[in-house]
Amino acid sequence: MVTDILPSGDMNALARKVAFGSTKSINDTLSILNLKELERGIDAIVKVRKAEFYGVGASGFTALDAKYKFLCIGVYCDAFTDSHLQSMLADTFDSKDVVVGISQTGSTKDVVDSCKIAKDNGATVICITAYAKSPITRVADVILRTATQESPLGSGAILSKIAQLYVVDLLFTGVAIRISH
Repeated sequence: MVTDILPSGDMNALARKVAFGSTKSINDTLSILNLKELERGIDAIVKVRKAEFYGVGASGFTALDAKYKFLCIGVYCDAFTDSHLQSMLADTFDSKDVVVGISQTGSTKDVVDSCKIAKDNGATVICITAYAKSPITRVADVILRTATQESPLGSGAILSKIAQLYVVDLLFTGVAIRISH
């Protein structure tokens, strides 16, 4: 995407190309999103005692955004970007809890390991990832896929973040609607 933008100084072209990429990221994610899985994720969070959002690196910012959204509607939750805290807290979870692991690649070892600990203790694990055949999808009970895939050199790109935030917003909006009725 960024490589498609020429250094011509044309701000209109720049703004349109970035907007196109952002919109495409959301539309592409919508086209592959399994709505039954989304419904299952919403159901799990509505019934939860506590939810935790795990992410490291750029996905950690998505986890923090989720925490702020869900706290605003009264869902008892937290977000952790530190792998040691993730694993320690995951070990305290049980069947009344939900962990949402956010990993663009689905292979972030710390997040996958923490999700596995929580699952082994009975928690429901929801993952948000771009890769269907990744370690985190083998641990998760609910798989929410994004369509934006990055090259290794594009790690942390804004398009993947937009797709993750879109999925978090879908979960949030679904939960907000359910608990308000």
